[in-house]
Amino acid sequence: MSEVRLFVEPIRRPSNSSNAELSARRFRRDDAADLIAAANNPQVSRFLRRRFPYPYTASDAEAFLDRALDVRATAGSDTWAICVDDRVIGGMGVVGYGGGEIESHCAELGYWLAEPWWGLGIARRANTHFMNYVWANIPVISRVYATILVSNQASRRVAEHLGMTCEGILAGAKQDRSNPTLLVDVALYALLRPGVLRAASR
Repeated sequence: MSEVRLFVEPIRRPSNSSNAELSARRFRRDDAADLIAAANNPQVSRFLRRRFPYPYTASDAEAFLDRALDVRATAGSDTWAICVDDRVIGGMGVVGYGGGEIESHCAELGYWLAEPWWGLGIARRANTHFMNYVWANIPVISRVYATILVSNQASRRVAEHLGMTCEGILAGAKQDRSNPTLLVDVALYALLRPGVLRAASR
């Protein structure tokens, strides 16, 4: 059986402008080495939650892949690897949906990318395909949101490109990764499924 890919597009490598293939697929057990190489960078982790560790070790990669490959552990989540020439350079996914609660129609969107690939529009391109996939394949989700550090302008631009609206600034909502005593502001972005019915505000 051939491997399912969310999309496949051409891209140029930033190092030498040679042609390469940008795609998204499910994570595999043999992705551990590439995952460590892409994720073990404080410039990547500083924008993410503490469950994305730094340093990013072999045991961290194996633990993540254990969860990603365990169907029981992935209930309420859907995660994809962002790849260049089938080598992992990042990830994206939605979590927190389902389960029967009144917020079960909501999912949090997250994405990250290895630093050498920043500034090339990859996160924007990959997440555009991913959001099309979410609307087409996960009917329980009617609202997708993202919490992004106010200082992370690149990630905020990705959210805005996806059509997400900044619903407000959450003052001091996260601890700084390098200094937990310092609280940082977070921008809350959200997007409703096209055509979803919304009750009038009261």
